[in-house]
Amino acid sequence: MRFCFLLLMLLYLSACTNRESKLLHGKWQVKKININGTAFDSSFTANWSYVFLPSGTYTAQLFATDTGNYLLKENAINFYSTIKTKPHNTVFKITRLDSQLLVLQSTDSNNIQLHLQKYSTTHE
Repeated sequence: MRFCFLLLMLLYLSACTNRESKLLHGKWQVKKININGTAFDSSFTANWSYVFLPSGTYTAQLFATDTGNYLLKENAINFYSTIKTKPHNTVFKITRLDSQLLVLQSTDSNNIQLHLQKYSTTHE
């Protein structure tokens, strides 16, 4: 009985991660960023965007272009940059993810919150 319960829980958690992964795929525009309680709107983040591909790769266009791999794990997204000169891993907690809105909260001392709006589901 206990084994069946554990198996059902694993299947449920796997389905949630798969659902989140499908929602994440596509192009996202940064609409707002909060840094240590200071909000910056789309006039500051006008051309900032992220693209998440089903292959587990991402491209971020912020102050400069960053590419790498991402991994969804326990309501968090781990970014593994392939551009930085030294290995770099950044983790953001996913506080909201639906078909139109993604909100990411930094897990380090920088206290950064990103609000992104999906503008395309294509993977180009």
